[in-house]
Amino acid sequence: MKDPPESVKGAEDIPTTTSMEVPEWYDGYFVDDEMWVSFQSSGGWLEIGQTAGYSEAGETNCCTLHPFIAHAVYTGSKGEIHGYEEYTWIAVDAEPTNLYKVEDAADNGNWCEYIWNSVVDCHSKSGYWSTYSDELEAGIEAASNIKPYNGGSQEVDAVAREGSHRAWTGSETSAVGELVDENGNPLPAGVMCETPNYSSNYPGNATWWIC
Repeated sequence: MKDPPESVKGAEDIPTTTSMEVPEWYDGYFVDDEMWVSFQSSGGWLEIGQTAGYSEAGETNCCTLHPFIAHAVYTGSKGEIHGYEEYTWIAVDAEPTNLYKVEDAADNGNWCEYIWNSVVDCHSKSGYWSTYSDELEAGIEAASNIKPYNGGSQEVDAVAREGSHRAWTGSETSAVGELVDENGNPLPAGVMCETPNYSSNYPGNATWWIC
């Protein structure tokens, strides 16, 4: 969802990971199936989901899913990352299907991350994270020199200002050839693929895989 001036107080993501293998886990590479809640005006963001491969906590495993959370802010003319924090539950195996949520439930700038409706973390970053988010994303984040295996689907909803849950207004699903890397450069066709989630065809839902 990227449709200002609309903004929401949170979002939920139910990813279902059907395949996962990160061949270069021993060199620090990873694949995440996740959701981002962002603030376009300031560049701050929070993310939550499930990961396999290396984590900063020392996990060394190619294929086992673990829940994780992370957040940061961007500042400076070159978009430097500040205040980055990440936590991976390496002792907890994630099920293939999980419910993750990020929400400012009290409308006071205190954003919390939830796994299966249980609060796992809360933070405020005044001046960077506003009370409402105006950009939501969900899908894959991957870092690997050797092609990993990953596939799955997602069901998402936005938490409106009054607390109702609804589809991602203004949502876009990237097709092959429309995806870009972290520098905005188009990925080669055949690297990552996305289509609408036809089994749950609400705006924002998708099926994705590393082609």
